[in-house]
Amino acid sequence: MKLKCIIYVNRDDPRIFIYKHPKWKWFGVTLNFAHGKSFPILLLTLISAFLPIYLQQLFRNQENFAMFLFVYYILWMLACLLYYFHMADSDLKRHPGNQSAR
Repeated sequence: MKLKCIIYVNRDDPRIFIYKHPKWKWFGVTLNFAHGKSFPILLLTLISAFLPIYLQQLFRNQENFAMFLFVYYILWMLACLLYYFHMADSDLKRHPGNQSAR
């Protein structure tokens, strides 16, 4: 199955994190939704993305909350990118082979 969109489902592929393009790895990483582990990973990513909305209630009177949000989302994006790309690289090393043959 070729990757033509954001959603990737392939039961024959043992990897969970998949590079969107085999030659250009910087192009992005997606999840293989044929595996059950991809749903909790996606859920944790979304929960951590919406965490500041909950924290806004706690910091309602804080003047620096906008700066906190800015720094949080910069660090959150960097952490997600590093985690996803690192896991895609380790999955590719763990399961080498021709990706298009899967």
